[in-house]
Amino acid sequence: PGKYLTFKPWNGGWNNRRMSLELAWVFAYLLKRTLVLPPASPVNQMKGSSGYEEFFDLEDMRQALPVLTYDEYRKKRPQRNSTETNSLGYPVIVEITLPKVALLHSYEWRTSNDMPHRDPNSWELQGKIGPASSSQWKVLHKVAKYTPPADR
Repeated sequence: PGKYLTFKPWNGGWNNRRMSLELAWVFAYLLKRTLVLPPASPVNQMKGSSGYEEFFDLEDMRQALPVLTYDEYRKKRPQRNSTETNSLGYPVIVEITLPKVALLHSYEWRTSNDMPHRDPNSWELQGKIGPASSSQWKVLHKVAKYTPPADR
């Protein structure tokens, strides 16, 4: 409880979306996290937007692994102080819980060579010490209007 895995499906046709779900499912299972399904979005070669709930029975999925729709997740975990969103309009949050306090010396991003428009151009690194219920998130580093490298 309290640990989630969110994901953004590959941009492509239905088969790409299915494979995205399969990979996310395995990670959620191995990491013992609740899988959060992304909101409905356009799928190549299909009319309109589609969500996984239209193709898979949620109750069947929940028999094997805890699964939430994105709306259910938002109700359980209100958005933090961030206004950053991805191309689908929902916040991108990567949360890592360490077994003990660790000193962060540096961090870095890696970008792919296929879709520069997906490169991060602003982000916020937050941290906290202590149990989730008793600590406030603190901004450790904030970057806005970053220009990703053109050379790939």
